[in-house]
Formats: sequence, structure tokens, C-alpha cells
Amino acid sequence: MPLVSMKSILDKAKSDSYAVLATNMLSLEMILGGIAAAEDLSAPLILQLAPVQFNTTPLEIFGPLMINAAKKSSVPIAVHLDHGTKMTDIYKAIELGFTSVMFDGSSLSMEENSKITKQISNYAHLHGVTVEAEIGYIGNENEKYDTSEEKYRMTQPEDVVDFVNKTNCDALAVAIGNAHGLYTDRPNLQFNLLSNINKVSTIPLVLHGGSGTDSEDLKLCVKNGINKVNLASEIHHDYVKQANNQVFKDYPDMSMKLIEITKQTVGKYIKVLGSAGKAK
Repeated sequence: MPLVSMKSILDKAKSDSYAVLATNMLSLEMILGGIAAAEDLSAPLILQLAPVQFNTTPLEIFGPLMINAAKKSSVPIAVHLDHGTKMTDIYKAIELGFTSVMFDGSSLSMEENSKITKQISNYAHLHGVTVEAEIGYIGNENEKYDTSEEKYRMTQPEDVVDFVNKTNCDALAVAIGNAHGLYTDRPNLQFNLLSNINKVSTIPLVLHGGSGTDSEDLKLCVKNGINKVNLASEIHHDYVKQANNQVFKDYPDMSMKLIEITKQTVGKYIKVLGSAGKAK
């Protein structure tokens, strides 16, 4: 099946009430292992790359690698720029053939976030590219912040309606008590808030910071409207941890074992999110 837009994947997920796994791929073995899991389980998948990772996985090198791997897959796969904050990165990703981009304007005022997101949506849609945006504040797991401050507020249903109408974005990352990175304590996810957001949202909702989240909590997120789950730190952690416990006889043996490690972890979360069998 050819490389597809993220919108086509997520619109189906919203219609059929499941979520699609999205993970940042930092090696060839991760890419191949993730796709192998999706193919075995007949599931859609989203391959991502974020600017914070460009030093070791350059956009111009890893972008085409993910795109070409997706084109050869037998299941629908989107290639997505995660947490884009610079227009140059977003435009470069579109030029390279990414089928989706995220503009993360969560650090900006709502007015400025809306303005830039709309500009990106207008440009991306001309090229058939999906746009993910974010409102509310999704910090890092080890970050301490005062939720009474405007900057750190959770996503509010009334803001969702106004923002989506103004920007014409295709998917929306929400802040419901989630955070990036690996949790040391169980996050206090606000499921009632998520449910209320979902009631007013006309587009698929995205959960960032899926790593370390209890499987039952992930299922509750899906039940209450999440259609894309970003989960990377845990996959990277398992990759390194299990690789350190392996004995490799040569490079091909190492590569095959690393592919299998990723395949198993990605496969586990495909099942949790309910997207197994949804590639048909």
C-alpha cells in the first residue's frame, strides 16, 4: 500500500473509535521493526521525526528513509514531522514528501498560535499534507510547573471549537495531564475533560507523552476520543535496554535482533490501542 496522508488514517480511526500508534524512529532497525509489527497485525502506523532529534537523525537523510520504507509497506503508513516550531523545518518536510506536519505553537499566545497554524494549514493542504496542532501545555515528566499560570493551562473545550474553526487543522494534540518522557509516577489524566473536548471536536485528538502510561489508561483515552498516541521514549528505552542484554555475533545478527526488539514493543501498543486489523 502506498504512503498515505495522516488525515486518511486518523479520520478512519475517529470514525471507528480506535487510536493509531505514532512513534519517532531513530534508526533503520526501528523503522523496519515498526513496519514489520504493523504488517503482521494489519495495522496503520505513523512514523515520526522531531527537530530535537535532527542532530543524530538529520531530516534530509532520515525523512526520505522513512518515506521510502513506508512506500514499500503493505499497510497504510504516514510520515510525520513531530513538534515543528520553525517554518523552515515544516516547509522542508513537506518538500521532502512527508504526508503530515505538526506545528507546535503551544508556547505562543492563542492568537499567535491560531494565526501561524492557519498559515501552515493553507500551505500544507495545497500539497495534500495533514496538519497537527496543539493547544494547552504538554510539558516534560520531570518538569515542575504552576498550573495556575496561563502558559500551563490544560486544553479547554471552548478553545478547541474556536481554534479548529480558525485554523482548519486536521488533528489536535491536547493537554489533559499528560507529559513527554517516561513517567516515574502514574499521570493524573483528566478523562472527563478529554470526554468533554471530544464532544465538541470535529477532528481527531492526539495524546502526546504515551510512554509509561498504564495500558488501561491508554484504553480509557481511546474510549474518550483519542485517535493518535505518540509513544517514543518507552520504545527507545526498551530498544537500548534489550540491546544491552544481547550478544551479537556480527552486524547482520545485531540488526535482525534490533528489528525484532522494536517489532515486539510496537506490536504490543498496536494491540492496546485497538488498531490491529484496521488496515483493511
